[in-house]
Amino acid sequence: MSAAPRELPRTWGQHGREPTGVQPGCIVGLVLIVVGVLIGIAYGAGGLGGGGIDLGYEDDYALASVVYRSTDGLFVVRLPDGEVIALSDVDPHNPPDGECRVSFRPDLADDDGYGRFFDICSGAMYDISGRGLGDDGLDLPRLPLRRGEDGKLELASDPADVD
Repeated sequence: MSAAPRELPRTWGQHGREPTGVQPGCIVGLVLIVVGVLIGIAYGAGGLGGGGIDLGYEDDYALASVVYRSTDGLFVVRLPDGEVIALSDVDPHNPPDGECRVSFRPDLADDDGYGRFFDICSGAMYDISGRGLGDDGLDLPRLPLRRGEDGKLELASDPADVD
């Protein structure tokens, strides 16, 4: 006499249930991806925040001061005459894939009493306005600024937007 074949238990799902298609976690993940893409499109198109970087107000910066914004890769400089400029932290001596950045060094002040921008990789130095102090004619790249109706400074996403 042979024993009847024994049925093996099903191993689908956590409680032995057969899979039913789309799981709730997949739906939540898809919704989060769609929301992220929509937010990215809104920022990229200038729908939120205007596409520029908010730099605050001119009076937020003391005369002859340099503020480094590491998350944006730029320096905001208020020159001794009161003009506010933005300078890239990338030394123009770097090759296109170079990773050397300039730093502002107050200890390198010259007769004018202001510090210098300095790139440790190339040894290049620049004055407080970003003008190169070498004989090669290279200056730190100036980034376009615009002033909003409320007087707020913003890094312009398009040079044509500059005041």
